[in-house]
Amino acid sequence: KCLFAQTRLQALGHVVDKDGIALDPEKICAVREFPRPPANATNAQKIKHVRSVIGLCSYYRRFISNFAKIAKPLHDLMKQGKSFCWGEEQEGSFNALKERLIEATQLAYPDYGKPFDIHPDACEYGIGAAVVQKTGEGERTVAFASRLLSATESNYSITEKEYLAL
Repeated sequence: KCLFAQTRLQALGHVVDKDGIALDPEKICAVREFPRPPANATNAQKIKHVRSVIGLCSYYRRFISNFAKIAKPLHDLMKQGKSFCWGEEQEGSFNALKERLIEATQLAYPDYGKPFDIHPDACEYGIGAAVVQKTGEGERTVAFASRLLSATESNYSITEKEYLAL
């Protein structure tokens, strides 16, 4: 099935138009209704559920500023040898990820003829950056990137972590 001369395209959970790339509103409805792990499930089932939540959210991570920092409490639930404990921190992380996806901004197309600005951020256990470009209407976000730090990297000073984020 082919469509020609379209001004808007919905594909792979994204909406692509002349202004940039946004999340598909139909997919975001699924995020809004995504349940927390069932209390009566086994630890293995709960971990599988959390893994699916993180997988879904990771697919859209370039739309979420500081994704790794927000998702860390959920990642920690999946560590080997740790007991599964869904507390306030995990609930906050779960709700923050859902909220950030629901309110995700449209990402602009990069204009390789203009300079990019990179805004790094770092904390104790993660780094992130926002890639933006200035336009006539102000700054437009091109992408967000983030990740958790390794054990060695977490010993870096905050300045070194921000350099690493670049």
